Amino acid sequence: MAILIQHLCLISSFFLSQSVLQVYAFTLLSSLAVTYGWLLAVFDDGTTTMVLLALVIIYAVGVYAVRSSKEKFEFFITYLIVAVAFFIHQLVDLREGVILYVIQGLAVYYIAMTYKNLLHQLFSYTIYILSATYILVTPIEQVLSLPTLNWLVVLASILVFIWISIQKTEQDEHDTFKIGGSIVFSILSLIFATEVTAAGTNHLSANPQTLIMTAVWLGLSIAAFVIGSLKTFKTATYIGVGILFLTLFKLVLYDLPFIPMAIRALLFIVLGAIGLIISRLFYKKK
Repeated sequence: MAILIQHLCLISSFFLSQSVLQVYAFTLLSSLAVTYGWLLAVFDDGTTTMVLLALVIIYAVGVYAVRSSKEKFEFFITYLIVAVAFFIHQLVDLREGVILYVIQGLAVYYIAMTYKNLLHQLFSYTIYILSATYILVTPIEQVLSLPTLNWLVVLASILVFIWISIQKTEQDEHDTFKIGGSIVFSILSLIFATEVTAAGTNHLSANPQTLIMTAVWLGLSIAAFVIGSLKTFKTATYIGVGILFLTLFKLVLYDLPFIPMAIRALLFIVLGAIGLIISRLFYKKK
């Protein structure tokens, strides 16, 4: 209780102080971490959750109260972010609540880009990358499962991340975010489609599994190319062509031993037809 009272006194001091804000600011941040550690060591889960909720509310009120002071506002936003992260960690199991960390990372990134605050950007990158990495390394064992939902949230969050970056940066940086984000999104989409397809076809023999996987990759390639053509988004078009070449390499280097001759010939005809259509569309554009 003494540690908690000390933390509340620091909040009051920082709120009322008109000078030496940096000293109060970083002392308060350290105190928040120490306070959470003491809460975990001393109180039961229910009490710790209620105290953290109270701290979140206090920081939210503080953000509103100091909104006219840019420096104090940015510091209080930081404390609120950290307190919410502790509250989420206390409230839910990491496996079930990791989506909340991804969403929190995006929210922090939006705040950071809005107020051009480097500290908040570092917080957002840390929260987002750690939570997204946890999701990406968790295998998908069933199509309809929590890991599948987590993957979909991460893929959607990448699109939101690109949108925020485009909205909050200079015009000459837009192409960098578009191209880089599109490449990351496409690679992860390919990995996600592969894992989901493997989970959904694990009861089948090798031949059907291989054919379905190749068909899914072809579908992704066509979808990327169509999006690129309709939205005049050249990056998606080139990504579609890249996935098509990857599908061809997969077919030649891996799939051939598992595919009967007749189906093998049909697949090469389909790939060739898609290649001709794509090259024709490129030729028309030029």
